[in-house]
Amino acid sequence: MINKIKNYFQRYRSKRQKLTAHSMRLLTLLLLTAYSLLPVAVKSQQYPVKLVPVVMPPYSLRIGDYATSTDNKLQLQVLMTDLLEPQHQTGIKFSLEAGLNAVPLAKSNDFVVGMNPFTLYPGNNITLTNVDLRSLFELQNLSGINAVQYSKPLSDGVYQFCFQAYDYYTKNNLSAKTCAPVFLVQYDPPMLTLPQNAEKVQTLSPYTGGAGIVFQWMPRQIAPNTRYIFTLKELWDMGQSPVSGFLSASALWTEETYAPTLYYGIDKTQLIPGKRYAWQVQAKSGNPVLGANPTDDNGVYKNNGLSEIYYFDYVENCAVPTLLTAKNIGRGRVELNWSIAGQPAGLYNVQYRKKGSTAEWVTQQSYQPSAILTGLEDQTEYEYRIGSVCGNVQTFNSTNPSENGNSGGNAYSYSGVQYFTTDSNDVDNNYQCGIMPAIDIANKTPLQDPLRINDVFMAGDFPVTILEISGGNGTYSGKGWIDIPYLSGVKVKVDLNNIQLNTDKKLIGGVVETTYDPEEKNVVGLSSGLNDLGNLFTEIISAINNALGNGGMTKAEWEKLYDDINTFTDEGGQTASGLYEQGLVTDEQKEKLDKLKEEIDELLKNLTCAVKEGEKQKGSDGIIENECEEKEKELKEKIGQYNNELKETAENACIWNVGEREELKGKTFYFQQKVEGKALHKLKSGDFPLSFNRFGNVYTFSSNGQVYYPEAGTGKFTTKDVVKYYQFENAGDPISISVTENTDDQITIDGQKEIAMKDCSSDNKDKGNGLGKGTLYTKNVEGRYKVTVTENNGKISSKFDLTGSGNSKTASQKVRIEQEVQNSINDALKDLKNPKDINSLSAKTQVNDFGFSVKQMSGKEWIETLSELGDNVWENAALPRSYWNEDEGSKTSNVQMPALFSGVADGVIGEVTEYPQLIKLGYDVSTKSEVRQGLWNSIKNINPESIKNASLEFYEQKKANYTSSKSYIVNHTVGQDGVTVVSLAMGASFFNTGTDGLKDGIEDTGEKLIKKIRKKLNLLDEEALGGHSIARHGPQLSLLEMEQRVLGTHPSIPQSRSALRFETKAIHEDAVEKAFDQYADDIESFFADPNNTYKEWTLDYGSKVGSGYTNTGTLRNPVSQPVTSNKVTISFKRDPNAAKGYRLESAFPDIR
Repeated sequence: MINKIKNYFQRYRSKRQKLTAHSMRLLTLLLLTAYSLLPVAVKSQQYPVKLVPVVMPPYSLRIGDYATSTDNKLQLQVLMTDLLEPQHQTGIKFSLEAGLNAVPLAKSNDFVVGMNPFTLYPGNNITLTNVDLRSLFELQNLSGINAVQYSKPLSDGVYQFCFQAYDYYTKNNLSAKTCAPVFLVQYDPPMLTLPQNAEKVQTLSPYTGGAGIVFQWMPRQIAPNTRYIFTLKELWDMGQSPVSGFLSASALWTEETYAPTLYYGIDKTQLIPGKRYAWQVQAKSGNPVLGANPTDDNGVYKNNGLSEIYYFDYVENCAVPTLLTAKNIGRGRVELNWSIAGQPAGLYNVQYRKKGSTAEWVTQQSYQPSAILTGLEDQTEYEYRIGSVCGNVQTFNSTNPSENGNSGGNAYSYSGVQYFTTDSNDVDNNYQCGIMPAIDIANKTPLQDPLRINDVFMAGDFPVTILEISGGNGTYSGKGWIDIPYLSGVKVKVDLNNIQLNTDKKLIGGVVETTYDPEEKNVVGLSSGLNDLGNLFTEIISAINNALGNGGMTKAEWEKLYDDINTFTDEGGQTASGLYEQGLVTDEQKEKLDKLKEEIDELLKNLTCAVKEGEKQKGSDGIIENECEEKEKELKEKIGQYNNELKETAENACIWNVGEREELKGKTFYFQQKVEGKALHKLKSGDFPLSFNRFGNVYTFSSNGQVYYPEAGTGKFTTKDVVKYYQFENAGDPISISVTENTDDQITIDGQKEIAMKDCSSDNKDKGNGLGKGTLYTKNVEGRYKVTVTENNGKISSKFDLTGSGNSKTASQKVRIEQEVQNSINDALKDLKNPKDINSLSAKTQVNDFGFSVKQMSGKEWIETLSELGDNVWENAALPRSYWNEDEGSKTSNVQMPALFSGVADGVIGEVTEYPQLIKLGYDVSTKSEVRQGLWNSIKNINPESIKNASLEFYEQKKANYTSSKSYIVNHTVGQDGVTVVSLAMGASFFNTGTDGLKDGIEDTGEKLIKKIRKKLNLLDEEALGGHSIARHGPQLSLLEMEQRVLGTHPSIPQSRSALRFETKAIHEDAVEKAFDQYADDIESFFADPNNTYKEWTLDYGSKVGSGYTNTGTLRNPVSQPVTSNKVTISFKRDPNAAKGYRLESAFPDIR
């Protein structure tokens, strides 16, 4: 029985073993099948490092550019993803592959000269740029490519920039080969646009209205750092092909520019009329190079960047259309008009296209100096030019109007390009005249002679005659008129806004503009002043100008001028006398007019010299020509003065209008004389308001349909109904004068002795425009300044006059200081919460930043504060001491500034000497937070220690100034001394004297001083942050340790190619300090990019800095050799724990 049981279990065990073996075979088969179905990536080797290469567009086509350029052209992100992997000394391999099939073109050698390994720790994420990897792209480190291929651009196509990380010592790969695909293509050279090929170009002649030549071309693609080389050549053989002629000719003019345009004016080699010229443009793009000059060309453009070759004929006696205007006449329709001297009709070629378009010109021809363009897009800006035919051939060609630049076979001379904007809503048919500084004005020398009334200057094609003018130092504003010949000689009023003229009296800056008026009040009639005398005055000035321009006048012209002048002065004198009899003209004004008439009469007696030779009448005095011209000019000036005085007397006959229900409170009225106890009486219906007073100038105004005038007398009428209050100015202090109204047709002013200011001047009112357009505020501080604020048509403006003696430093800048104060007041009053109430608060908020404090002020307080600022700058050439000095009231001042800031500003202005900028600075830091914060951040770290760091010698001389117990005195002194230190170090010319010279100077002062502080490295501090310059290269180390390191036998420091120590501690510190001082700006710039983490900089110390050993053998069989070095290399690494955001990783003597 037992045997049977035993046999049974033996058979069971045998079957189970067979079953288990069979199961294992099935499982193995299943696993093999599953494994064969897995993706290749799962089966491939897993690397601990991941690479992410990125090539930055626009791509360089030369491999060498990646070795030399300092631009960020390539980035390689290196990430150790295996956290269990030990650290590795890591190197990088590179290969360049072409096409989608990855055909290898070049790859890095096994040993890369100049490429040092970097330490990669688990979890590290390092970003390397082409600057870090530059050795990989050097020819000496590449195989598979020769020097010729290396120097040439790669051909167009797809390329792969491939990288692989490896262990520097074992040579084992740490990552898979990872590639960044790029598509390389060369750019097309620029396309020439103006002048068009085969065009006729009018000769340059400033006397005939001709302009210089504007050459333009259009970049089709733009590479970084692109510049253009313009070449102009003369073609000697007119029958030769212009292209072959250009290639064989020598250059007449070559110029390099970064703009796609070039103006060829009288400052360049002059062209000869009747000759043919050809031109070409070459585009070149270079790269900045590490430690060297930028490359001349990186080969990014096809055909070496050379454009086509265009030619033109330089012709004379070919008039150019001028006075171009455009007018909307319906949807998509514009009427063009132009003028051309001596040629009212002829064949013209009109070319137009959308502004900025690269399309061909659309061409239209006309036999009249006008054309209508149709089919235009609405609300679109177009550019256009007009060409007049040259020569006798005038063929109208409507089917093919343009062939090779010659429309219908004709040769045209074109105007400059002008612009118009289509507008279907322009129901008033406004003319669009391009009155602007033209680009064809080569003379940029500012006119220094002061402008006078009746002077004429050119704004584009239009002559402008000056009616009113103010300003100085080359910049003027005022009013004038232009004469448009094709509008029947209509004279149109224009405003002159900050215009600047050259010595040829041509507009080179500012704006001349006119506003369309449906009632044509902007058309100059000049009779609005004194009937028709204005027109007569215009004729007189025109006659004198013609005589000056034509070498004199005929006898008939002289006789007419003589009669016109006598009529003008006689009638003007009679008008002024009538006003004087009414008490409307002062004795002073009357005497001035009489004296001017006597001077004009005397000049007329001696002006027969202006009659041309052969027409001189008997008794001519024979004055030489130059003297005669001076007399003509003097006569013109006297006539202008007489006309101005005449207009000023007429202004006294004005009436101020007060609209119904208009708020009168806060308005300011001016009297020309005392109004002691005078009453304002209503006029009876039909009475003339100026005929009742013979006792002096009158003041009148109207309200609610009634006119009031003053009359001597002390009678007072009382009533309980007080209407409003009028504000009156007396010696700078406002006084309220009560005005009452009753049924007895009288208004009484309470008896006050008031000092007269001025009445009804054009500064304070416009005739019939209402009191609301008059004076809002005035203040006269005797011997210091006077300020007046007026309102006209809703626009508030100010007039500020300095009346004090001023400072010798600011004496020549009075007008500009006054203008800057006016600008600041005007800007401050824009933000009044109630624009019509000067006492309302400004919307400008209260300021309390970094020691700057500005109260929230009313409009009146802003006016007074800015006036005081202007007066202080004029008198003291500095910011007010009350802004920063507590002893002089800074704690209660409307504006407070840190003493340090005021000191720097006062110091810089002494270098810049542009004192109006102090006004702008004071206003900007009071109202603009970005200016305030930016400037304060620039200088806030300036202190006595920074002065000491910048210049120990200067600090020793000045340190006594820094011992005051009053911090504001110390800070102001430190600020001024900081400027002095920078000026001594950088030279006086360091400070810019331009329009932002003061603001720039403050920023530069802070920057330079802070850099002096920054350029101090403490090796011990840097070592504490993680650096190892002392630990590995300090002079305390022995030469034996240096040799052990190159042999790989050092007990704690890894093997290295070279190992050197500094000679002494002093040399160590000095060499590192000098290297840091040399490259501080580069280091700061490098780490400003958050992607940059590590970089080295090397300085030639000039003498022995260290000694040690280098390995002349291999890594496995090293051979030590003693070496010395005159160079020091400093390396920096990003470190968020460091104050600067980066720290010194190491500094060592370098033999590389």
